[in-house]
Amino acid sequence: MHDILTKASALFDVPIKTIVGRSRIPRHCEARFAVYYAMVARRWSRHEVGAAMNGRDHTTVSWGIERAAELAKERVLVADRRR
Repeated sequence: MHDILTKASALFDVPIKTIVGRSRIPRHCEARFAVYYAMVARRWSRHEVGAAMNGRDHTTVSWGIERAAELAKERVLVADRRR
C-alpha cells in the first residue's frame, strides 16, 4: 500500500498524510480516489481498502472508485480535444 500512496502523493503533489486524511479539497479527494482504485486493482477488498485508509466505510471506497473512473474518462476527453 505504501508504494501506491507514494506514487499518488508524487503524481497529485499531495502529502500522504493528506491523502489518508479527511480533507475534502478536490485535488486531495482525487488523489485519495486514485489510491482506492489502485488498491482494488491489486485485489484488495473494499473493506480492506477502507480499513487501511483511516477507517473509511466500504461504500465510501466504492463511490471513490466510481469517481476516479469518471475523472479519468473526463481527462482523456479533454486531452483528445487539445490535440
